[in-house]
Amino acid sequence: MKEQVANQDYCYFAVSDNDGLCGYIAVKPEKDSRFFLSKLYLKSDRRGKGIASEMLKRVFSEAEKAGKTSVYLTVNKHNDHAVNVYKKKGFEVIDSVVTDIGNGFVMDDYIMEYKL
Repeated sequence: MKEQVANQDYCYFAVSDNDGLCGYIAVKPEKDSRFFLSKLYLKSDRRGKGIASEMLKRVFSEAEKAGKTSVYLTVNKHNDHAVNVYKKKGFEVIDSVVTDIGNGFVMDDYIMEYKL
């Protein structure tokens, strides 16, 4: 996290509710017109309470403040829950990518985008 903030233009936001810290967001403005949503994590016991929707509103707000026209993310193709949540929020699959991350592991992701 420190490396990303110090050298890669990432910004992290802690997310709290009445019971304390419950998640976080990591974003990065790209050099083009896009805003990268790198991480959106919410504790499983806090799901279904509208918190993720508020988190996305913050992401969209930050993207607009940065003058961006879209938000994009990568999500595992087999994470049906996350893919469906993002689709419900207005994201569309625009591409797919397989990335070799070493030691015989690959990330098999969709690239999803939300137009602001």
